[in-house]
Amino acid sequence: MHIDKLSVKLRIVLGFAIPIILFVGFAMFLTQSLMTIKSQTEVVKNESLVYALLAKEMELDVTQVQQFLTDVSATRAKDGLNDGWKEADAHFNNFMAGLDKFQKYYQGKSDKTQLYALASIKTRGQQFYEQGKKLAAAYVEGGSDQGNPMMPERRIWRNKYMHSSLTIPNSWKAHSHHG
Repeated sequence: MHIDKLSVKLRIVLGFAIPIILFVGFAMFLTQSLMTIKSQTEVVKNESLVYALLAKEMELDVTQVQQFLTDVSATRAKDGLNDGWKEADAHFNNFMAGLDKFQKYYQGKSDKTQLYALASIKTRGQQFYEQGKKLAAAYVEGGSDQGNPMMPERRIWRNKYMHSSLTIPNSWKAHSHHG
């Protein structure tokens, strides 16, 4: 059908109807896009940001455990400077609680790769903490005569496992994927 053969009335109706239909279609598209953006913003606000901050807190907990055990070793827990044990324990427990939160999250997503990484971090973390407490206890009990001989083993273990097994994966920090 050619436009010249349409009645004037139909041409006027189409002249108004086509832009209105296009405007309504665009409005529907825009509404859907805004709803998607809002939904993604909620995921970032309620999920991604929460877990990214948790990962950063966990990194600090690992550092604090090391720091408090070092403090205990250096002061030999004398003169009222024995709170390092409790502080190290508290930060270690915070770290483990963070791992539990990530475990629940990744179980909900059925992400076996991340669950395996969590299990490895948990095991190595417990081993590293126990080894750190033994080393600190050796320094407290016998000073450098008892503690220093244990240092080479600790360094070997730390260099071998610390960076690969106890560091927080970047995917947890960035936490930009939404499942």
